[in-house]
Amino acid sequence: MQTKILDNIIWNAAKENPCLVKSGEGAVVFEPEVSPFAGMPGYTSDDFRNLTELAAQGQEVLIFTPHRLDFPFSWEFVFEGEMHQMVATESVSENREEKVVLQPLTIENVPQMLALTELTKPGPFLPGTIRFGKYLGIFHEARLVAMAGLRLCAGSFMEISAVCTHPDFTGKGLGKALLLGMMEHIAELGKTPFLHVRKDNTSAIRLYKQLGFEVRKDFYYTMIRKK
Repeated sequence: MQTKILDNIIWNAAKENPCLVKSGEGAVVFEPEVSPFAGMPGYTSDDFRNLTELAAQGQEVLIFTPHRLDFPFSWEFVFEGEMHQMVATESVSENREEKVVLQPLTIENVPQMLALTELTKPGPFLPGTIRFGKYLGIFHEARLVAMAGLRLCAGSFMEISAVCTHPDFTGKGLGKALLLGMMEHIAELGKTPFLHVRKDNTSAIRLYKQLGFEVRKDFYYTMIRKK
């Protein structure tokens, strides 16, 4: 499996989704209502000069790097963390429980999606994030209690993201059902699932490994703000 395209996934995904990004010479930023992601071909002074010209004053951008990010004085630090990038290296024959109904989410569901992600903090989720692609949800009496969807896609790889469950509904296998549903969808498209997970999220990592994901590489995620 050729996975090199995942080494710089934001940059490569942006090139395949031009309708979601603002592009400049050697840098891209996703539309602010979609995602804070920014991508560059590398991390040189020229790359950062291009990013600085592209970003608005005060704009915060999120960058994935294989090492701690060294950024110029025209930017200021907001936060950073460490994560695993995991790829599904084997197909899972396990079937989803049919009693768990997965419903496609639409723009009408965005207010509930925003409320759920604000509560559970699975990663950046904004009013326009749903434009990345397919999202599935689980409802309890018209209330969205769990969700997952697609995010960065490049080459033969599609990222599963925003996997989250309301605290009142954990331990019921909802996250697992959503993951299996998204994996089925990606397989139908002839693609390979991958995802990112904080290194300290041991319960999620355990579930992902159970479903056939393996750690491919570790990355830093860093939020910086243009001065």
